[in-house]
Amino acid sequence: MRTNDWQEDEMLIVSVSPIPFGLVGPVLSFAAIASLLVAGYQSVGFIRQHVLPIGLIVLGPTLLLVATRTWRWRSHRVLVTSHRVQILSGTIKRHRDSVYFEYLVGVHTQKRVRDRLARRGGVTLETHQGPVHLGHFRHPDSLVRVIQHQRDAYSRDSIPLDTTFDFEMPTPFTPRVVRRRSHRQGDHE
Repeated sequence: MRTNDWQEDEMLIVSVSPIPFGLVGPVLSFAAIASLLVAGYQSVGFIRQHVLPIGLIVLGPTLLLVATRTWRWRSHRVLVTSHRVQILSGTIKRHRDSVYFEYLVGVHTQKRVRDRLARRGGVTLETHQGPVHLGHFRHPDSLVRVIQHQRDAYSRDSIPLDTTFDFEMPTPFTPRVVRRRSHRQGDHE
C-alpha cells in the first residue's frame, strides 16, 4: 500500500478485503482427492510404490488452482480514506481505481436471501460516470455507513470555516395581470 499518491492531509480510515470467491469447490476437491490418495496408499501396492509422482499429478492442478484463487483474493483490497475510496486489484499488474467523494452520488448494497442470512453482500458505488462494483463483503452495511460518513464529513469540510455568507434581498414579487377578452355574443350582432 503506497501512500505517496495521497494528499498531505489524507488519512486511512479502513482497509477491507472482499470475501473469498471460488475457493470452496477447489478446497473441497483437494481434500477429497487427498483422502482418496491416502486410502489408495493404504490398500494398493502400485500407489504405495509411486506415491510422490501420483500425488503430484493428481493433487498438483487442484493445489495450483487453490493457490491462484487465494492469491487473487488476497490481492484485492478496498481502502476508504478521508478523501476517496480506492480499489486496489491485480496480482502482477496492479490496478488502482479511485473514486473521490466529490464525484460520489450514492452507495448501495445488493443482498439476496442467503446473503442476508450469512451477513454478506455486494457494495456498489454510484458515480457520475456510472456504477463501480467494489465486491462482496462481510457486513456490507457497515462499509456503506463508513463510506457515507466519510463522504458527509468531506462535504462539510470542503467549505472553509472563515467563509462568510452575505444575505441578498430578493426582488419583490409583482403579479402580472392578464386581461382576457370576453367571447360572449352579445350586443354586436
